[in-house]
Amino acid sequence: MKIKEILRKGSLIEILHEENNIFYQTNIKDLMEDALAIGVPASGQERLFMQEGTKWLCRIKIDSTFQYFSSTVVRRAARGKGLFYHISWPRAVSPYGRRKYHRYPCCFKVYYWALPANLVDIEEEKRVALREIVYQGGARDNGTIKSLTAPFAQPEEAVTADISGGGVLLNVSRRFPAGTGLLLQIALEGNGRRQNVLVKGRVVWSLPPQDKTAGTFGLALQFENMSEMVKREIVSFLSLIPGERQADP
Repeated sequence: MKIKEILRKGSLIEILHEENNIFYQTNIKDLMEDALAIGVPASGQERLFMQEGTKWLCRIKIDSTFQYFSSTVVRRAARGKGLFYHISWPRAVSPYGRRKYHRYPCCFKVYYWALPANLVDIEEEKRVALREIVYQGGARDNGTIKSLTAPFAQPEEAVTADISGGGVLLNVSRRFPAGTGLLLQIALEGNGRRQNVLVKGRVVWSLPPQDKTAGTFGLALQFENMSEMVKREIVSFLSLIPGERQADP
């Protein structure tokens, strides 16, 4: 589906404020050659004010599935007593809700390391390890995993909420902005089998805690540069999860 068939005048869109993980709603007021005109996004009585030049993660629901896109505030404009934002047409719209892989509810332990946006900022030893991880497409041998993660600091811990051959949903203790890279060591278990895999992932979106007393965030990641061998290792464990159908190839 073409972008201009998805984003139409009057359509409801939601814009994520990453500091508080809240989606603010607004409508497309007008379609222009270089931008979309929208009203001031709001969540209840709270309004979201955006600076020119800032980039935002947006979504629109099509046929019960959210389509995600990034857009930049081109300018602000006043019409009568109202304030409008002109945001750039997105280059692409990604249907993260339509999964290439079936996701399986599970509870695997995960150790993870957050990666800086600019890998130039990290030490040479870590940079070499990351290059090797990308080159190999991850790792599944315990000795290799130990060697590749040795240059990194003490990892943080999380548990999976669900997983597939293409990504994972984690329960984590703190939020990460969309686009953040994470190095993940996932402890797969099933039917007496145990296997660690090391993969690189990137944050697609995060959700605030459903229960404020629990304080955990939902963090969806897409696997990156993963080898077919590591993917098949993950998929082989998914078929062992009780009550689930055979994993997708």
